[in-house]
Amino acid sequence: MPLFALVLDEKAMRTKVKKDGAAVIEQDNPDLYKNFKSTVLNKICSFVEDTKDIRLEIQRSLNRIYEDNPNAGWTPIREVGDPSKTATEMASFAKEVSELTKQNAKLEKRISELTNSPEETQTRKFLRIKNILQNTMLDYGDKQLNALWLFINNKEHFVTGIHNASAGGREMGFLFHVVGPQLEIHGLLEDYKRAGVSYRTIKTSRLGNQFLAWDIEQRLLATTKKLSQAANTSPPSAMETNPQIEASPDKRNSPHAGANLPSGEENTANSKRSLRNALKKTPTR
Repeated sequence: MPLFALVLDEKAMRTKVKKDGAAVIEQDNPDLYKNFKSTVLNKICSFVEDTKDIRLEIQRSLNRIYEDNPNAGWTPIREVGDPSKTATEMASFAKEVSELTKQNAKLEKRISELTNSPEETQTRKFLRIKNILQNTMLDYGDKQLNALWLFINNKEHFVTGIHNASAGGREMGFLFHVVGPQLEIHGLLEDYKRAGVSYRTIKTSRLGNQFLAWDIEQRLLATTKKLSQAANTSPPSAMETNPQIEASPDKRNSPHAGANLPSGEENTANSKRSLRNALKKTPTR
C-alpha cells in the first residue's frame, strides 16, 4: 500500500518549542529518533510549516500516489450488470467443476485398478520373462537357440517332465542341464526327485503352466487378428471358392517355431531323432 509522510520543517519546530517547551523534542533516544527520521525522509514525504501547508501537501501527495499507481477503484453498480445473473453463472461453474472433479477421481481410481490388477501385474511379469528368454541364446553344437523357442516348442515335454537319466542321451542332457536352469531362474520349472529312483526330474511349475497358457492365448489372439485383417483386405482364396480343396497343415516360420524336442522318460530313440531334425531347420540368431 502506498504511503506518504508530512514532516515539520525547522522553522515550525522552533515555533513549537517556543510555544510548548523542549518536551516536544525527543531527548531520551536521540539516536533512534535520527534513524527513524532518516527512514521517513527516504520515503514520499513533504515538509510543512502550519495547518495550511498540511491540507495542501495531503492533496498533492494523494495526487502523486494516484499518478504513480493508477487504479480503477470501485466499479460503479451500473457497469456490473445483473448481480443475480452473475451469481447464477458462478453457481453453474461451481457445479460443473464439482462434476468434473468427481469424474476425474473415478477415472484415476479406474486407472489405478487396471494398472495394479492381478491380471495386469501378471501380464507385465510374463512380458518381462518372455523378453529375457527370447534374448537368452544357448549353444548347441554349431547352433544358437533362444530359451523361449526351446521352452514353447517343447512345452509338452516340460509339462510331463524331463529327467537326467543317462538313457536320455545328449539331447535330453541339453534340455535338462542347459535349458532347465534358465527356466528355473524365473520359476517356470520345478526340480524334484521321485521316490525309489536314482534320477531327478524337472517339469513346469504352476507359474510355468500359467506362462504357457498365456503364450498360447497371445498367439491365438495374434492369429485371429491376422485372419480378420486378411478377410477384410484379401480376395477369396481357392479353398473358399472350392470347398473340395483340403487346407494344408500349418507351417510355422517364426523364431519360436519348429519340430518339438523329445520328452524325457519315454520314446528316447524317437526323441533323439526329433531333436536332430529340429536342429536342422531351427533358425539361428
